[in-house]
Amino acid sequence: MDFPAEIADIATSLQRESAFVIHRHEVLPRVIHHFSRRYRQIGNDFGEVISSLQKNCALTGNQVSLTTTSGRKTGTIEGISPEGELLLRTAAGLEAIIQADEVRLLR
Repeated sequence: MDFPAEIADIATSLQRESAFVIHRHEVLPRVIHHFSRRYRQIGNDFGEVISSLQKNCALTGNQVSLTTTSGRKTGTIEGISPEGELLLRTAAGLEAIIQADEVRLLR
């Protein structure tokens, strides 16, 4: 799959990232199903949701640049807090990020 030049160096696709053949018409129903299951879990077993996020967070250990309401921050992701915040180690120390508009891996 070819992407426009302005995003070619950062863009990807499910097909490119997966070892499986993915059919578009199957993606949204599966996402909604899994989201619904996790959404119900938040009220019933938040600890299990957080535990799963902590185990599977692909950002942990990576250097990132992210955009928050207070501006751009750069650092290393240390994981997910028990409250669900993204833990970012910056030059100023450890920050708990509640919301980020954009997260980019730095290579």
